[in-house]
Amino acid sequence: MGDITQVPVTDLPDDFTGTAEAVILDVREPDEWANGYIRGAVHIPMAEIPGRLGEIDPDADLYVVCRSSGRSMRVLQYLAQVGYDGICVRGGMLAWQEHGKPVEFGGGNGQGNGGGRRRPMIDLCPRCRIQAPHRPGREHCPRCGGPLSVVDDVAHAMAATAHPAAPAPTHPAAPAPTRPAAPAPTRRAPVPTGRFYRGRNVRWVARRPPEAIPVRRGPSGSRGPRLIPRYVYIPTWGLRDEPVKPDATHDRIETSRARLLFVLVVAGTALAASAVIHLVRYLLLAVNRIQPLPAPLIVVSDWLIIFGGVAAFLAYVWATLAFMRWVMDLRAGTYEDARLLDPRRPVWVGVLVGVPLVNLIGAPLVLGEVAARRVAHDPSLDAERVGRRVRRLWVAWVIVNVTAVLALIARAVAWGSDSVQTGANALAMVIISAAVSAAFAFWLTRRVPVLFDAVTAVPVPKRRWVAVG
Repeated sequence: MGDITQVPVTDLPDDFTGTAEAVILDVREPDEWANGYIRGAVHIPMAEIPGRLGEIDPDADLYVVCRSSGRSMRVLQYLAQVGYDGICVRGGMLAWQEHGKPVEFGGGNGQGNGGGRRRPMIDLCPRCRIQAPHRPGREHCPRCGGPLSVVDDVAHAMAATAHPAAPAPTHPAAPAPTRPAAPAPTRRAPVPTGRFYRGRNVRWVARRPPEAIPVRRGPSGSRGPRLIPRYVYIPTWGLRDEPVKPDATHDRIETSRARLLFVLVVAGTALAASAVIHLVRYLLLAVNRIQPLPAPLIVVSDWLIIFGGVAAFLAYVWATLAFMRWVMDLRAGTYEDARLLDPRRPVWVGVLVGVPLVNLIGAPLVLGEVAARRVAHDPSLDAERVGRRVRRLWVAWVIVNVTAVLALIARAVAWGSDSVQTGANALAMVIISAAVSAAFAFWLTRRVPVLFDAVTAVPVPKRRWVAVG
C-alpha cells in the first residue's frame, strides 16, 4: 500500500455545504463532534464505517478528518482496501482550530449542515423491536426469526406499527346478510437456517422502548451508593482496535538494543581471542623456521585455529542478526512516533543491513532515514551532530570490511601457493582483520546507546565570583 496523501487545513474551504464534488468525512466520536465540527461535514464515527459505506459517495473527492489525523489514517487504510480513495486532513480539528478556521456547534449525532444527505437506514424488527444498521441481504431477525423492515425513523415506524390507521367508513345501500368468514390461518415467517451472525464483527444490540420497560417493584428511593466503573483506557465496544500497551514499541527498542550490546561484547571477545590464537600460530611458525617444534604442538595449534575461526564466524553472524533486529525495531518506533508508515518493508531493511558488502551502502542509508525522522520529530536533536555520528559509524564499518576482504584475498592466494612466506603473510593479514573487527565491536558498544541522544546541556554554575573594586 502506498503513502496516504495529506492536505493542510489551509488548502481547504471553510464551508463544504452544497459542494457535491468534495465531501469531508468526520470520524470522531459523538461527544467530540458536539464540541465543534466543520460546516457541511458528514459525521460517521470510525466504529461505524464498515456498516455505513453506502453513505460515502465514491465519485466525490473524499477528505477524512479526526482530532489529530491518527484515526483518519487508519480509516483511509481501511477504505483503500474496499476501493475508496481519500485524502487525510493533516493535523485534524486541532490544526483546523489553531489556524482560526470557523467551526459549527450542535447538529446532534448525525451529519453537519451538508444539506440533502439522507439519514442512515435501520433494520427494525416490529415483533421484538430490536434494531441494527441496515445491511443488504439481511431479511430476517436473528432473535425471533420475524421479517425485518428497513426504516430511517425508528420512532415513527414503531408508532405506525402500534397504532395502524383505521380504514375510511363506507355506507352501503343495503348490506346483504353474509355468513361469518372463517379466520385465515396465521403463518409464521420461516426461520432462516444456518448461522445468523454471518460476520465476525457484527453485533446486534437490543434496545427496549421506554413504554415496554416494566415498573420497578419494591420500595422506591435511594438504595445507597453504587459502584462506578472506571477504566484505564477509553472503553471500545464494537469495531474498534484493541487497546495496546502505551510503551510497547519503546520497550521493544530498549530490549533489542540491550541484546545488541551484549552480542557485540561476545563478538568482540571471540574476535579478540581469534586474533590472539592466530598471533600465537604466527610466532610458532617463525620459531619453527629456526628450530623444529614438536608435532603435538603443531596439531594443537591447528585445532585452536579452527576453533577460533568458527567461534569468530558464529559471533559475526549473531551480531549481524542482533543489529538487524535493532534497526527494524528502531525504524518501527520512529515512524510510529511520527504517525507515518515505514516506506520500506522489513524484509528489504534486513537485506540492506544484513547482507555483506550490500550493507556498506544499505546500513548508512537506513540509519540516515531514521536520523532524519528523529530530528524532524524531536527539536532537541542536532541534525549535524547526529549526521556526524552516523558518518563515523559508516567509515569504521568500511575499514572493517576492507580489512576482511584483504584477509580473504590473502588466504585464497596462500591456499594456491606452496610458499611458506605467502602463508605467513596471509596469517598476518588475518590477525590484523580480527583485531580491527574486535576493536570495532567494542567501540560500537559505546556508540550505539548515544547514537540518537540529544546534546547535553552545559551545566550552569550555582555561584559566580564577581570582582568588586
